[in-house]
Amino acid sequence: SFQEGLCSSTSIMANGASFLEAVDLIHSNGLVRHVGLHLVLSGRPALSEPIRRCRTFCDDDGTLNVRNADRPVFYLSSSERRLLGDEIRAQIARCRSRDLELTHLDSHRHLHHHWAIMKVVLEVAKAEGIQYVRRIRNVTTRESSLRALYKRLLDRRLREAAVLTTTLFGSIEDYISTRAVIRRDDDIEVMVHPRLSPTGH
Repeated sequence: SFQEGLCSSTSIMANGASFLEAVDLIHSNGLVRHVGLHLVLSGRPALSEPIRRCRTFCDDDGTLNVRNADRPVFYLSSSERRLLGDEIRAQIARCRSRDLELTHLDSHRHLHHHWAIMKVVLEVAKAEGIQYVRRIRNVTTRESSLRALYKRLLDRRLREAAVLTTTLFGSIEDYISTRAVIRRDDDIEVMVHPRLSPTGH
């Protein structure tokens, strides 16, 4: 995707099964300045030991288990916030230990859009010098007024945290189905998940 000019940035799972292979590809293709952290809080092993014992975040075997953002988590205790912050820092540290600069932060299944999780993410991002955090999807089809209000509140939180973000964010399908109007000075992000087809392309 990078070689053919189809992609300008990507993100990496620090606790992904193919992390080391991905790191090799990043370095061998000169992409260090194009990679951010794809924060994973679901379906992969935690990297920090204490959070493994917290059932708010992990199953019995230490697998992170935060659910999707359809029903946002609005509250975390101080100890839960500390555990979450340590896990985010551990994922950042694993990437940086492999000389990845981390240009931005987004998350698997958009879990950083949970209200309580976003607060911790923004605190850690600021402390770690990560200046860009992905905004909530705002190129979408019709949605409930409650959902729209929630998204506006998250956007306000991003602005108050003074992190950089794009004007528009959505999938290719979002942009096509909504016929999104893009102005000349808009910064846009189009989310894609490239995969090999049966023919190998």
